[in-house]
Amino acid sequence: MTHNPKCDSFPDIWQDPGTPVDETKRQANIAHRRVYQAARYILIHDFRRDLENKIPREPKDFPGNPSQLSDEDIALVVAVHGILIADNWDPSMGKMTPTQGDLPEKVDGMVVDRRFVEATVAAVKEYTSQNDLFNQCFRLLKTETAPSAAPPTYPPKYTASDDQPPANP
Repeated sequence: MTHNPKCDSFPDIWQDPGTPVDETKRQANIAHRRVYQAARYILIHDFRRDLENKIPREPKDFPGNPSQLSDEDIALVVAVHGILIADNWDPSMGKMTPTQGDLPEKVDGMVVDRRFVEATVAAVKEYTSQNDLFNQCFRLLKTETAPSAAPPTYPPKYTASDDQPPANP
């Protein structure tokens, strides 16, 4: 299958705020960038060192070079990010200085609270335990957006005439 640029758009990670700037998208990008940066750090340092130079540093660049990340790697990042956003996590939990259990170093200038670390680990576990489902969903979404994909076929719609007995000849 040829590369489809539509598959590189992940609005839960980053959205083009446009010109003039859409303030709602700009604010969402700020919040999502914090989650992306912290989750990226945890994914790389606690789970997958091999992704360090593959997952772009900035969310607006995700997923980066189309051939660099596999579909499974993209599904992992998107699933973990999506779970964290859906559960309304903020990496710092409002902290300005780390306390016991937090990441010992700041990520992109922010404290990463231990509860966010635990939530990220839980999201990775959720992805891992259901990775076939997440990967199949990602492949399905890619297929659905492919320019050459034929529209799905549906059975004919039910009509009132279906209740009518056949006419006697």
